[in-house]
Amino acid sequence: MDTSKILAFRHPSQAGLLLESWVQTLDRVPGHASRVSVASDLPAVLQRMTIRGAKEKLGWAAWRKDNAIWFFTAQLVSAPLANVRRPGVKISGYDEKGRLTETGVWVDVPRRGWQRCAL
Repeated sequence: MDTSKILAFRHPSQAGLLLESWVQTLDRVPGHASRVSVASDLPAVLQRMTIRGAKEKLGWAAWRKDNAIWFFTAQLVSAPLANVRRPGVKISGYDEKGRLTETGVWVDVPRRGWQRCAL
């Protein structure tokens, strides 16, 4: 996905699209996990995160399998990669209790895929 013009918009829907691509490309959730598309289907702690995230222009995506939930937020950022600033996505992952499980800035480089940036 070409991210070169996305930073100009900085809308949560663009961050959400990039997040979906990142999750699918890097297999971040189990194959049979179900997509959660409505915030009210999430635990209360994650529902609050979606509300707070909307104010901060964060996109979000979540998946559920049995009692486990994979919840991610995404924000468009300018990211350093190979000494060049590029449009990137700051992605944070949380478990079903709202505990941070991972965070990082990623850039989708044409013909090379998702690359993690040093912070």
